[in-house]
Amino acid sequence: MEALPIVIAGHDDKGPSNLNASIADDRSIMTKARASCLIGWPAAHSRSPLIHHHWLRHFGIEGGYSIEAVPPEEFAEFVLHLAHHGFVGANVTIPHKERVLALTEPDDRARAVGAANTLWYDGDRLRSTNTDIEGFINNLDACAPGWDAAAEALVLPPGEATKSWAHLQEVVEWLLAQKVESKDIVVAFGGGVIGDLAGFAAAILRRGVGLV
Repeated sequence: MEALPIVIAGHDDKGPSNLNASIADDRSIMTKARASCLIGWPAAHSRSPLIHHHWLRHFGIEGGYSIEAVPPEEFAEFVLHLAHHGFVGANVTIPHKERVLALTEPDDRARAVGAANTLWYDGDRLRSTNTDIEGFINNLDACAPGWDAAAEALVLPPGEATKSWAHLQEVVEWLLAQKVESKDIVVAFGGGVIGDLAGFAAAILRRGVGLV
């Protein structure tokens, strides 16, 4: 049976060549019982095991998927010895996505995003990509058709400092300049702070403006 195509690995301070040698050693002790996991901190809230077990059963794949809550200080050691923990592969989530990018050979997509969530072995080389993009874009296509036709965008700095009166005023004035109407949809990229700010600004400006 083929191994699940989701694999992650880390590194130590000895450099990539020793990392790959260590990974090869770990892979040599993998058992026939295929299991994979999600690595994050915290991670108990994730519903990934429900999703993966559904499709494992659906396609008749013998395997398992579990959650591993791994703090940042233990992350590199854990993924470097993934097989010793009983796993043939893994996905990675916050707060490790950016860190794991630097431990692998990322493709153009992962480099562009600045993070990776899916890694795999190419021989003893560790490659990475980011599969969050498909889910995010598909959701936009479903909820806000034509979102990619927007000609302009407002870029705000990340972080809690953006949640301020000055930035709220900036967003409202920008929406006014774009002549946003009640049936229009505002698309906000960037997490809770940006979403909160954009939603509040849209609500102030026009009743009925949609937010994605």
